[in-house]
Amino acid sequence: MINVETSSGGHSTPLQPSLRKWISIAPFVLDRKCSAWDNEAKWLPLSGEICKKSFLKFARYLYPTVICLLMIQLYHVYKSYEGSSAALSDITFTIAKGEFVFLTGPSGAGKTTLLKIVFGIERPTEGQIIVDGRNQSRINNRGVSLLRRKVGFVFQDFKLLPKKTVYENVALALEVIGVSPGEVRSKVQRILSYVGLRHRANFKPLSLSGGEQQRVAIARALVKQPAILLADEPTGNLDPELANSIVELFRDVNAMGTTVLMATHDKTLIERFGRRRIALDRGRIIG
Repeated sequence: MINVETSSGGHSTPLQPSLRKWISIAPFVLDRKCSAWDNEAKWLPLSGEICKKSFLKFARYLYPTVICLLMIQLYHVYKSYEGSSAALSDITFTIAKGEFVFLTGPSGAGKTTLLKIVFGIERPTEGQIIVDGRNQSRINNRGVSLLRRKVGFVFQDFKLLPKKTVYENVALALEVIGVSPGEVRSKVQRILSYVGLRHRANFKPLSLSGGEQQRVAIARALVKQPAILLADEPTGNLDPELANSIVELFRDVNAMGTTVLMATHDKTLIERFGRRRIALDRGRIIG
């Protein structure tokens, strides 16, 4: 129980904040940590009754907890390309640690652009993006690269290197960040077993089926043991049975604590697995 002072009477009143209230003040706490402070312009009250002085004390106490609760935060994000209409317009949402969220919408809705911005391979035209407690607009390119080590990305077109084996494709994700050869060998063998492809370790990608190539891409994203997994239409070119097996795999990963954001337009999958949904259309959130 935390005591805070209220504006109504000036007396101390006990407050037990709920998860929803903690998440609702995250923009306040994080912005206070990351930038120059403007009490009048930036203050966001928890309830409308808590006085500013006590709320500031409460926010300082709460900051580490909010960092743990929220993994992905977007506030008023816009993305435009020269000579075209806006790809994203006023995107605001948060995803808590351990959530599994579907990002839905028709082709061209902005799903891939949004995932790339969260991953840091594209920058927004405007807005704030906070991933695992780090504000992307306030870190340099090296900082973004370090942040990506905590995020796995499953690309829609796999992006496997055709001249390298399955083992080498997965190992590369660890080698580029300086993991020792012995640890690379151990982790790659473990993750290939996990996705059911250890017997294919010495095969080249083009000798695999589409479902197997997708599992290699997933293994490459997971071998770093990321805190966040982003997946761009990972079931788009698979039959329903394989698509279900891929989402089951993501659900297992999520059950171990990884936050998952998966883009899909497959309504059957969304209805079957019944997770939270963020719906996009023409670059805007519609539901």
